[in-house]
Amino acid sequence: MRAMQIMQLAAMNDPVPAPPGASSPTGDSGGGPRLFIERVEALAAVIDLDIPPQYLAGVAENLERLLAQAKLIGDVELPPGSDAAPVFRP
Repeated sequence: MRAMQIMQLAAMNDPVPAPPGASSPTGDSGGGPRLFIERVEALAAVIDLDIPPQYLAGVAENLERLLAQAKLIGDVELPPGSDAAPVFRP
């Protein structure tokens, strides 16, 4: 149940606004990080994680950056027939 709640909260498609005068890593700009902070608070509540108020904005900012970077990787189109290697050998 908890995993499903986390996935639903993380999958929200609303744009995440950037602080005034800045652009976010996702290219959105807008009226502040409140929406993303609310998402972080909701996700933290689902997993019973206590984030002190003085760190909440930083956690939200770092998570936003990570999601933007993950989106870059997730948006890469792989050619047909591309399969993962059965064994990783460095």
